[in-house]
Amino acid sequence: MGILKKFIKSSVYHEPLPIRRDVRFNLPADRIADWHTAAGPIFTALLNTFSIVLPIGERFFIDAVRAHRDLVQDPELQKAVTAFIGQEAMHGREHEEYNQALFARSPIAPKFEALVLEIFGLLKQHLPAYFWLSGTIALEHFTALLADSVLRTPELFEGAEEHYANIWRWHAFEET
Repeated sequence: MGILKKFIKSSVYHEPLPIRRDVRFNLPADRIADWHTAAGPIFTALLNTFSIVLPIGERFFIDAVRAHRDLVQDPELQKAVTAFIGQEAMHGREHEEYNQALFARSPIAPKFEALVLEIFGLLKQHLPAYFWLSGTIALEHFTALLADSVLRTPELFEGAEEHYANIWRWHAFEET
């Protein structure tokens, strides 16, 4: 923990702050199972499953950062931490609304969510908070790589229902 504490105290944050954008996508619930007719049901199911994991991961990220917030001395870095938490909360909220449509349609979806919640709960129960933070850093890097791929491949959502395509584009933009 000493190295982490030293790093956080000596860091100066120079990047633009994450922005908490309060957007709503008004996803048509009746399209949850076939929102990407061009790519097909497997791609739709893949992203629907990924959406189940996202709010749980976002809350985990928030908890990991909050657990270390008191170590941050730099006022600009403190602002960045607050902005990150706000941005993650918006991501989680939008995917929770998305998931409600999925849960209403698929009896297995809530069971998968419960499994993911249990896994993240076990991580928090059995690992020290600095492991949560290192996991957050790794997963944020992974999602940024995925987001970059989404943004570099605009044809990925050609033929998709507009609202669903927009939530994925928005989330990709926010992750970068």
